[in-house]
Amino acid sequence: LQGYAQLLQRVGTGGIESTAAAALLDEVRDLSAMVTAFLDFARPRPLEPTEVDLRELIEECCAELARLYAERRVELTIAGEFARARADVVLLRQALLNILRNAAEAIPEESAERKVAVRGSGERDQHGAPWSLIEIEDTGPGIRAQDLEKIFIPFFTTKKDGHGIGLALAHRIITDHGGTLTAANSTRHGAIFTVKLPALIRSSETDGEEQMNRTPTQSSETDREERDE
Repeated sequence: LQGYAQLLQRVGTGGIESTAAAALLDEVRDLSAMVTAFLDFARPRPLEPTEVDLRELIEECCAELARLYAERRVELTIAGEFARARADVVLLRQALLNILRNAAEAIPEESAERKVAVRGSGERDQHGAPWSLIEIEDTGPGIRAQDLEKIFIPFFTTKKDGHGIGLALAHRIITDHGGTLTAANSTRHGAIFTVKLPALIRSSETDGEEQMNRTPTQSSETDREERDE
């Protein structure tokens, strides 16, 4: 069907034929994207984790969505510190793309303030394990209280043309990575999605922690051993 629509575009004489062909092609592409999303959700593949620079991945996602953001006149900013993580780069990219796309589409056409902010930070849990946090905040109307509990349920959507798979798939991908994805309303009336993933520790950080955790006796004995060698 897509091939016929593209052929009609090429051989059309203009006017109503070209308009109809363009509309048909857009519908076919939307249908193809929807089917792909359904298949991705229904048939998850095993993770193939590698070491990933989260800032680089975020920047790649933003570059991929540059056209969408330009068409919707939405300003996109990136700030903060982003760690490295062990993740399936293909699946994690898909999850972040879904969240970033949703953020842009959540801002109504009539909205004067049109911004999406991506912020990176880190924290440690009660066991001292490091976590990377990625917050994606938009200036849309926010999420209704009754919808917050359903926002990640498959096929639930508040969009006129939505299919309810994007956020559900993002939630499952991040959960499969041992992380969490949460949604809330920000103090500025927009929505904020928070991705929390286990972060990798740099060897220099590990060495520093081991040095700080030594007792005075251990430190002096180690120093003597190093001098003797």
